Amino acid sequence: TPLPFSCMPLVYERAFGGIHKSEGKIVAAEVRNPVGCGFAGKRRVKEMNGLALPNLEDPKQLLQRVGDVVNPVGFGFLSPNWQPRVSFAGTYDEQWQIQQAPYLPADFDLRFFNMAHPDLVYPGYLSGGEPVQISGVNPDGVLEFDLPELTLKADVSIHSRREQPPFYLETVVIEPDELLLDMTWKAKLPCDKEALKIREVVVLLSGNHKQKAA
Repeated sequence: TPLPFSCMPLVYERAFGGIHKSEGKIVAAEVRNPVGCGFAGKRRVKEMNGLALPNLEDPKQLLQRVGDVVNPVGFGFLSPNWQPRVSFAGTYDEQWQIQQAPYLPADFDLRFFNMAHPDLVYPGYLSGGEPVQISGVNPDGVLEFDLPELTLKADVSIHSRREQPPFYLETVVIEPDELLLDMTWKAKLPCDKEALKIREVVVLLSGNHKQKAA
């Protein structure tokens, strides 16, 4: 029977998943969340007695009985060796060692860099100004705000030229307990063997914050 609580960490250890070990060996695993709980593997019903059930569940796919396999849900980053993220990493075989290393393999999928749970991956790039509403995660009630509208510009001096690669807002992390917002942008510039010839990188920030240079 569920027990009342006032505070609980929203971590993957409390979502559906886990591994089934027998005599010290892994018999089965939920590869989408091997650190979770509630995964039966090849256990019988009586072997599940006393084991924890998940606190975090998809309301559209609730765990009903022993042996059910449901979608693990969570709010943190996915480990690079969990599914589905690891399936996008590409093939690192002998042919890659000979022809491609140390570069990424030809079948590498950029979706590997999406560290968020698949349900939280935004289709495209955020631009700032988007409304945010979060409920049930702070004792003061519902959190409502707009993402800051900021513009970053880069000026890169490389060899005998200057480049200005565009920035894209890639990651937004919200920490409700601390009322903190973390936003990460990325700008990329192919430079290959010219990497050692980069002389200066200047980044400018403008928007609803005082302009800064770094």
